[in-house]
Amino acid sequence: MKNEQTRKRVNEIFAELDVLKEELKMIRKDCSHDSYYIGNWSWRPGAIVQARICNHCDDNIGEPSEEEYEIFTREEI
Repeated sequence: MKNEQTRKRVNEIFAELDVLKEELKMIRKDCSHDSYYIGNWSWRPGAIVQARICNHCDDNIGEPSEEEYEIFTREEI
């Protein structure tokens, strides 16, 4: 692949990713979030917290309660 072709394809992929990210954002906004699990959530490399994660859309929907956190940490051992 020549440099111009590479640049063109990379730009196309980034444009597609932007469209998909927007679609995911809308899906998560409309999701009922009525079922979740406690798991590790990373919003950037190296940053991980325990969170309630929706079973339907995989979004972070909040912090676990103390009881949920204790159960989660016991399961991790």
